[in-house]
Order: sequence, then structure tokens, then C-alpha cells
Amino acid sequence: MKRWLMMAFAVFVFSSVNIRAEICGVTLAAKVTTKGSNGYFVLSDGSHWKVMGFVPRLRGLSEWWNDVQLAPAAYKCVPNDWAYGTEIIAYPKYGNTGLDESDASNQEVLKQCSYLLVNQANGQTLFAMPLDAAQCLVLLSQDSYQNGYDQGYLRAYVERSSISQSAFEENYKKGYAEGHEVGYTKGYQKGSKDAQAANASTSDASQRRCRNYD
Repeated sequence: MKRWLMMAFAVFVFSSVNIRAEICGVTLAAKVTTKGSNGYFVLSDGSHWKVMGFVPRLRGLSEWWNDVQLAPAAYKCVPNDWAYGTEIIAYPKYGNTGLDESDASNQEVLKQCSYLLVNQANGQTLFAMPLDAAQCLVLLSQDSYQNGYDQGYLRAYVERSSISQSAFEENYKKGYAEGHEVGYTKGYQKGSKDAQAANASTSDASQRRCRNYD
């Protein structure tokens, strides 16, 4: 009995591997794009996928100078580029990428993907992770929460920074105006006083000269 169970399990696993080895003749039925290069696809066969694009790392100076491309043109896409109804073929990633994943800035996430989804119309290629419906909903919820948190944090930070900058500019202008007013007033008073003193000195000198002539 135990032997039969083991054989049945082996047949089930072998069949599952073959079924998932390559998927053809499916189209993009639904999609949700999250942040940057990530998204979720539901294909016409009912399968669920987390998909992501290859994000190249920054090139070194010599690589930039020699126009070294870190990935083929087919990988220069994101999930949002794919239209509903796109004909797709899915096949295992290993040995089929034609690139070095260490050249990706998101390589840690790409390592979790076991498939490639290829757009049959233009050859665009995304890394993909097969999911069941429950997993898809959980991950989508987590990503949505993180995206919302990041966006909320960024908006609050920018708004508060803008307020601080506005307050600084307002206080600077106010301080400058007040300082200018006080400085101008004191300068005017000092100028008037010095001018009066100079006039008095000139008048005294003139009177002394007149006495001498007398």
C-alpha cells in the first residue's frame, strides 16, 4: 500500500512539473501594477503570477563609455507595458534568461522567480513567480500596504519640508525687513546728527574768520 502511495505521489509531482514546465496559448486577462517594476497578472487559464522587470544596476564609467548593455532589449519593460489580451508564453527561468542576474539592482527579488513570461507579439520578457489565488491576494495586500505607507510618508515629508522652507523664507523676509527698517532709521538719525554737527562746525569756523577780518 505504501509503495502505491509513493508511486501515486511521484506521478502527481511529475505531471505537475510537466504541466507547469511550459504554458502556451494563454493571454493576459487581468493585471494590477504596484510600484516601479512589479505587478500581478492573471492569465486566461486562471493562473496567478507575481511579475517584475529587470532593473539594471548603475553602470561603471568604463561600461558607460563603451556603451555596455547589462540586459538584452527584451528585458527593458515593466508590467504596465503589457496590454490586456497579450498572448503570452511562460517557461522556466533557469538556463533561459541570457543575462546575468547579478547585474540587476533588484537581483534578490529576481532570484525568487522561477519563470519567465514572454510577450509573443514583441518579445518583451518579465520575471515571474507562480502563485495560487490566496497567495496572490496576500502578497498584493502587502505590496499595497507598503506602497501606501511609502507614498504617505513621502508626501508628509515633502509637505512638512515645504512648510519648514516657507516658514524659513517668511521669517527671513520678516527679519530682513525689520532689520532694514531699524537700520535705516538709526542710520538716518546718525546721518542727520553728523550733518548737523558738520554744519555747526562750519558755521563756527566762518564766524572766527569774520572776527579776524574785523
